[in-house]
Amino acid sequence: MILRDSLSQLLTALAQRAGDLAYRGERTVVEGAAPEHHQPQEEGRSFTKKETRLLAALAALLIPSGDGAPGAGDAGVIETVERLLSADPLRRARYARGLQGFDLLARRRHGRRFVEILPPQQSVLLTAVDEEAKRAAQPPVGLGGRLRRKLRHLRYSFDGHGIGAAVALFEPLVRDVVAAFYTSEAAWQWLGYDGPPFAGAPPAPPTEPAKPSPSLGAPSIHLKKEVADVVIVGCGAGGGVAAKVLAEAGLTVVVLDAGPRFNPATDYHTHLREFELLGDVFSPDDERRDRYTLGSRQPFTYTRVKGIGGSTLAYHGITPRFHETDFRAHSEDGVADDWPITYEDLEPYYTAVEYELGVSGPSGLEANPFDPPRSFNYPTAAHSLYPAAETIKRGADKLGLHLVVPPLALPTRRWGGRPECAGAGACHFGCRIIAKSSIDVTFVPKAEATGHVTICPEAVAREITLGPDGRARSVVYLDSAGREHEVFGRVIVVAGNAVETPRLLLMSRSNRFPSGLANSSGLVGKRFTEHLAVFGYAVFPDRVAAWRGVPVSGIIQDFYATDSRNSFARGFAIVVESSGLWPLSVARRIGGWGAAHKASVRSQFGHLVGLATVGEQLPDPRNAVTLDPALKDHLGLAVPRLLNEPRENDLAMISSMKGRLRELFEAGGAAEILTIDHAPGSSAHYLGTCRMGVDPRTSVVNQWCRTHDVPNLYIADGSVFVTGAAVNPALTISVLAMRTAEGIATRFARHEL
Repeated sequence: MILRDSLSQLLTALAQRAGDLAYRGERTVVEGAAPEHHQPQEEGRSFTKKETRLLAALAALLIPSGDGAPGAGDAGVIETVERLLSADPLRRARYARGLQGFDLLARRRHGRRFVEILPPQQSVLLTAVDEEAKRAAQPPVGLGGRLRRKLRHLRYSFDGHGIGAAVALFEPLVRDVVAAFYTSEAAWQWLGYDGPPFAGAPPAPPTEPAKPSPSLGAPSIHLKKEVADVVIVGCGAGGGVAAKVLAEAGLTVVVLDAGPRFNPATDYHTHLREFELLGDVFSPDDERRDRYTLGSRQPFTYTRVKGIGGSTLAYHGITPRFHETDFRAHSEDGVADDWPITYEDLEPYYTAVEYELGVSGPSGLEANPFDPPRSFNYPTAAHSLYPAAETIKRGADKLGLHLVVPPLALPTRRWGGRPECAGAGACHFGCRIIAKSSIDVTFVPKAEATGHVTICPEAVAREITLGPDGRARSVVYLDSAGREHEVFGRVIVVAGNAVETPRLLLMSRSNRFPSGLANSSGLVGKRFTEHLAVFGYAVFPDRVAAWRGVPVSGIIQDFYATDSRNSFARGFAIVVESSGLWPLSVARRIGGWGAAHKASVRSQFGHLVGLATVGEQLPDPRNAVTLDPALKDHLGLAVPRLLNEPRENDLAMISSMKGRLRELFEAGGAAEILTIDHAPGSSAHYLGTCRMGVDPRTSVVNQWCRTHDVPNLYIADGSVFVTGAAVNPALTISVLAMRTAEGIATRFARHEL
């Protein structure tokens, strides 16, 4: 053991030392052999003339032209790559070293620069770098693997022939060239893509539709306090809704959110050809903000959006209701636990939220036969069945399944002063024309219009403090510069999500709650649940242009309920997933480079259809959110450690879901099924870590989402879910938040708070 560790440390030290020496030597070789790399750049250019020639030669190999198809040279690829690098000196430096490395390799093998050797020789050299890059990217296995990796790095450092620099550049080079090509006009014309970008809103109908106004009985009160009546942490599907209800009741509200406030007109880029490159505006500037660790070796991808509007900024607007039986899983199926509330308790709130959002959905003969009873029809008519859904519906009809248009927070007519959905299908990037009913353009403006709400973006809650009476007293938060602030409230509402909420409670330790605030049960963070997501993609003979229309245009709930013929309890839904079938996304999914890559993109683009599942994972106490003991975020706060492993019931359901997707593809006439894979965490639906119940020993909050331990502390997000059902949770989160806020307002009116 000692010898092995010593050898590993020695190799590491040698590699680090050699890297400095060899880099200086490599610079000397390059300066002597290829001084053109160091000629002054033209003003406004990232590359020298010689670098541009070399980059153009590499790009022509990665995306070749021929047979009437455009290549990198026809699409302005070099200019686009320069723009990609213009604001990133670190990437520019990697390019400089990597391009030098390619020239050094060519000189070593052929005695000439890369651009001077024959195209077949260029291709062989590029293939060799590709193969070496793949070997370098493989995770090491055991001591032998780790030693081989260190020896490889050592060889890169000492070889003086450019292989290390070329390998380091290869992956970003392919990524950037592919991105530049598939966002070009030449590529779009070649693929026959008409694209989602649009410059403005579609024409609005002349009249505003009428809507019912269910009376929920929330009192209107007017109180003047030196501190806020309510402090809300999080401004998404829960917090934004609660803010509106409380403010309209006359209460003063302060809302803290860890993310920024986005301006759809300037921050969303779906009107530009490069929308796929520019669209990820919700990623943080500092990657440390969203760090997390995993509590096991099982993969799990935690995705979320921080900002005013929360994850509704990027969601697809799928808004089905829970079914009646979802609230009584134990009574119906003998698994999990029953909720302390029923569907009937929530039905009027479902209606109220749907009418705030202008949800579109089918009715009459087109309605979903599995829907629970409704007091009102959907406020706006359903979207059409777009080509991808029509393709899958043919297969569903053969199998006797019911594919219908899902309810969507994408109004089909003008609603609330906003335009109808334009069917661009790029909802994930944010809706530039504010047709999508995200919380920031629906509930938040109405909350602020009362004059009672103050919204604080980029305010990261660090701790909820307690007063000597055991009541929540304040929220300590950090601004974007790391400065500490404190805001006081008569009531505190936590509305992060099922990860951030337990994280905050666990960080809020005190003598009264040494294991975390409101955690006398020990259940804060426990039963971390998600929806089981299996994604499938298939190629169909006919061109279906699946990118057209809404991102999810069909839903099947035939497998929703427990079936005694299955080896698992509960069930799942299947949706037709059209998001991510744009040119660059398809090219990246296919991967590779060269003529074979282009041929695959050409054959698949426009013929791809995607399916996804929403499977009900059963809550399990072994799955949990805790605090990482060592890793910190950008503000020095402990990051969440996530443990979510599919258990026996989940694994059986995942197997069934894979089989059902395959059946649908085959029945629909797919020419080729590409992938059908479970993607842990990728549902982005996280639930259950502060569960609802009547017994303080077995739950964190009561049926009004008030914590058992702290009488003025509430939770208004997916943490409180007892079970997850098999539907997207955003609507039910908003419904529970509306009901919770009404309960808070009632308690204020009774002078109980």
